[in-house]
Amino acid sequence: MSAAAETVSDAQVETPLTIIDLLAIAPASFGGVAVRGLPGPGRDLILDRLAAAMDTPVRVPIGASEDRLLGGLDIATTLQAQRPVYQSGLLEMAHNRLLVLSMAERLSGHFVALVCQAMDAQQLTIEREGRSAIVPCSPIVVALDESLEPDECLAPALADRLAFTLDANLRYLPTSDWAPAELDAARERFASLEITDDTLTTINAAAMSLGIFSLRAAIQTAAAARALAARRASDEVANEDIMLACQLVLAHRVRQLPPCPEADVEPEQPAPEDDAPRDDHQDEGDGVATRLHDQVVEAVTAVLPEHLLKSLADGGLGGGHKGRSPSGKAPQPDRGRPVGVRPVNRLGSQKLNVLATVKAAAPWQRLRASANGRLRVLPEDFRVTRYKPRTRMTTVFVVDASGSSAARRLAEVKGAVELLLAECYVTRARVAVVAFRGDHAEVLLEPTRSLTRARRRLADLPGGGATPLADAIDVTRDLCEQLRRASEKAQVIFLTDGHGNVGRDGVPGHPDATEHALSAAWEYQVLDVPSIVIDTSRRPRDRARRIADALGARYLPLPYADAGALAGAVGGDQSGARS
Repeated sequence: MSAAAETVSDAQVETPLTIIDLLAIAPASFGGVAVRGLPGPGRDLILDRLAAAMDTPVRVPIGASEDRLLGGLDIATTLQAQRPVYQSGLLEMAHNRLLVLSMAERLSGHFVALVCQAMDAQQLTIEREGRSAIVPCSPIVVALDESLEPDECLAPALADRLAFTLDANLRYLPTSDWAPAELDAARERFASLEITDDTLTTINAAAMSLGIFSLRAAIQTAAAARALAARRASDEVANEDIMLACQLVLAHRVRQLPPCPEADVEPEQPAPEDDAPRDDHQDEGDGVATRLHDQVVEAVTAVLPEHLLKSLADGGLGGGHKGRSPSGKAPQPDRGRPVGVRPVNRLGSQKLNVLATVKAAAPWQRLRASANGRLRVLPEDFRVTRYKPRTRMTTVFVVDASGSSAARRLAEVKGAVELLLAECYVTRARVAVVAFRGDHAEVLLEPTRSLTRARRRLADLPGGGATPLADAIDVTRDLCEQLRRASEKAQVIFLTDGHGNVGRDGVPGHPDATEHALSAAWEYQVLDVPSIVIDTSRRPRDRARRIADALGARYLPLPYADAGALAGAVGGDQSGARS
């Protein structure tokens, strides 16, 4: 070993090697890895070791088009053969192989959506340019993150699907000494190993205490624990495997520090005696789960860098993309975003898309055989670029933080709003939050793209007090009118149990508070804004449905929903928000 290698700590070498081994054992369970850092020897070392452990990578160049990603018509071969000849895209070529995304932090939302869809479905559905096919597609994504600014990062949808993160600042990384037979044996052990439901619940609880609300993170952690046990040729998953798996999968996702235990705790009062027998085994099991939870949290926080710990202690992390162009200037209006091509009979003032026109004409050349062998293009082959107007969308969350909802559902609402905020961020939409409690409602978060800013404001959202539902509807109506005057679209999601007890005059306990809320809702309905009312009460009643009908909104009762169910329901019904 060289002198330079001797200066590298064991942890700096062991962590990348461990992650590479886990990816080789069960690549489909982890999605891939994000490699943070600029191009250099360290990043090349990681890529070389990944390629040696798995397969030759498929590289996606910067600025790759949708045709290059999904495949399409091979124009030269098609013209020569006078029949449609298709070439495979990079995604199809990356089945069970590494898919290296260059400058992944700058990928468009549409590009990220295509990659994530292939990762989730494990197949690729192709319906384009006369080709209809379903091909297997299980890429192991290596996202090269070259972020320089604090507010640059990978798209949340992509980052959530990658189990691991590696720092490219390496100077030495030995080659793996795994023999093919050993790797096959580890894969067989991984398939037979199981992890208990109680352990999975403990992992999920520890993740939530660290501000990680994605269920995918807990599933990936459990898979990593199984792979670690298989790596050391063990037939069962030990607590050490679970803690190391949490360090590898959860540490780079931490968004908050766990709450500190109270210094002064009242002595526990003895339980009243009764004749019911006590289950000592259950008490012992609860104690073991609690100790494992604490060990997992301590293991994750122990590997966090000092600057990250300080940032978390100060109230949160930075992140997210800028709302401006790289030059720092606001984007200038243009014709819109290209979203494909369309046929036209007459060009007029529109500009011909030459490549798409040639693709449309190429399959018909045998039937249009010309004497001079030239390409024959007919008017029905003309194609022009189709643009989507750049109309900005703002999603407004109206959150009931009153006493009727705070005690039971406010934590779930916050988690759901964060998940929905992440989805809005991927689509480059803006979000706003209106919170109401006490005697008034307020715009807690002005329309913004900053996911970090939204998280901080939600973390400060207090609960308790009366329910000024009428004022919340009025404030939301005013905000939607402001957006409309700015030529922006809006969609509104109300999260409330529909029980208002504050009148429009701000007087708590007003006898006509419900009528005031209905009156405000009818005035709101005139705006014709797509809306959803999510009934967050434990036992849905007609009061929330009446508010939804008056608002002209879709009514969605979710009495037993958690954060993920709320986010999934809203995310799946955004397009049909209007009843």
